[in-house]
Amino acid sequence: MHNLNRSQSFDRIDVDFFVRNWPDQPVKMTVSDITIGHLAEGVTHLHELGIQIQCNLAQGVDWSEPEHLGTLAAELDKLISFYTENPAVAPCDLLTMHLASVGGICREGRELSGIGEHESRKWCGIGTDLVAVDVDGREYPCHLFLPFAAGDRSETFRNADFADCRSLLDPRCRECILLPVCPTCYGMSLLRRGNAAERDEPLCTLTNLRALACSNMQARMLADRDRYPQFRDSSEEVILFTIMGIEAVQSGIRIPPASESMSRVCPVA
Repeated sequence: MHNLNRSQSFDRIDVDFFVRNWPDQPVKMTVSDITIGHLAEGVTHLHELGIQIQCNLAQGVDWSEPEHLGTLAAELDKLISFYTENPAVAPCDLLTMHLASVGGICREGRELSGIGEHESRKWCGIGTDLVAVDVDGREYPCHLFLPFAAGDRSETFRNADFADCRSLLDPRCRECILLPVCPTCYGMSLLRRGNAAERDEPLCTLTNLRALACSNMQARMLADRDRYPQFRDSSEEVILFTIMGIEAVQSGIRIPPASESMSRVCPVA
């Protein structure tokens, strides 16, 4: 994966040097349409080197090809097997969706009047905890809103009230149970679709698949929770909401046939 992205330079990296001097520093892995077929290989290799991983699917990539869905399903299946067989290894971000949040929504019901707590959260600190300053001193909510990146669209949303997250809520997402755990990049949405609030629909499909994969893995772990640190010390309330989230995902998420290899397993239901 590194060689595809960085001109065959992996062998020039002194990995031991970084592990030795920054043992708690995670490696950032951004998975693109070019490298997705190497996802499981890359993640397990980094784990074997003793490196922590922050892993995400690339924003701004065309994920609409159906083959990507099947490839991701197969790669996540491999990772689920790896993590369930190696309880001491902390899963990468692609498989750590907080399904207890989904369970909490399902308990409250799907009728969303006004803006609920899960709708009032932004995925990042855009416009509130983050500011990008241009060379002329003008402030923007994110570096992707700067004129050199966004061009004529740089003024769009620049002065929006980002503390009120309704300005960043795609109306199509209001009834989605994955809203509190769905990653998005508002800056990339502005660049690609001209609207910071509009979600990337093909990426949503992959997010649905990730949610199903997380529900499979977490269900297997909860069936023998004392083996897995992420659940061993969890409160009964968190466990209950997680189970509710697993059930909601497995009964409510629909994915195209290209990913049929991703089975639905819920031994704790």
